Parts: sequence; structure tokens; C-alpha cells
Amino acid sequence: MGDSELFLLAGTICVFLSSWMIYRLPPRDGRPVSAWTRTEARATATAMLTLILLFLGGVMIAKAIF
Repeated sequence: MGDSELFLLAGTICVFLSSWMIYRLPPRDGRPVSAWTRTEARATATAMLTLILLFLGGVMIAKAIF
């Protein structure tokens, strides 16, 4: 497996994880608040992690393509 394939795989995983976090973590009716967003500090750390994963995944995918 070459470098481009590894970057593409890792970037896709990062983008998938960040998208999953964006979809699953907001509070919804009938569901308890997630442990990752229970306090303000945890919610801030989770938001930063989500943004970092999204940005890093995009950069890795771009590096694999170019």
C-alpha cells in the first residue's frame, strides 16, 4: 500500500468520525445528554476534537489526491 492510499484511508476515517460526532452528539428529545457534552468544558473539548478531525481528514484527502 502506497502513501496516497494510506492518506486517503486515514482522511476518510477522520472525516467519517467527525461527521458521526456532528450527527450523534447534539441533544435530542427522549435521549439523555451525552457524557461527552455533559459539562461546558467537555462540550468545548469535543467541539475542538470534531473540528480538528474534520480539518485533518480534509488535508489528508487533499494530500492523497494532489
